[in-house]
Amino acid sequence: MDADNLMLLLKNAAEEMQGSKKELENFFVDESVENGMIKVKMNGNCEIQNLSISQELINEGDKEAIEDLVILAFNRAVEKANKLKDKYFADKAGSVLGAGGLF
Repeated sequence: MDADNLMLLLKNAAEEMQGSKKELENFFVDESVENGMIKVKMNGNCEIQNLSISQELINEGDKEAIEDLVILAFNRAVEKANKLKDKYFADKAGSVLGAGGLF
């Protein structure tokens, strides 16, 4: 493979990754803790789209407990989003390899 072909391949791969990142913005995961008192919605790029904390929990006034629960909800949402992303790329790679796109 000559340098021009390699550069073209790298350019195409970079464009594909950018397109994939854009697509992952439209996939979402939801996580809730403490019987839904804290809810997190995150996209496939691990960007938080929404955070909801129930007024009841806020009224209880336990700041440290709320912080711990937010961290727990966030970490679980990240785990789900990463699994979603892994599946997305595995499916994408399978379709490329299955179609004879790389070899």
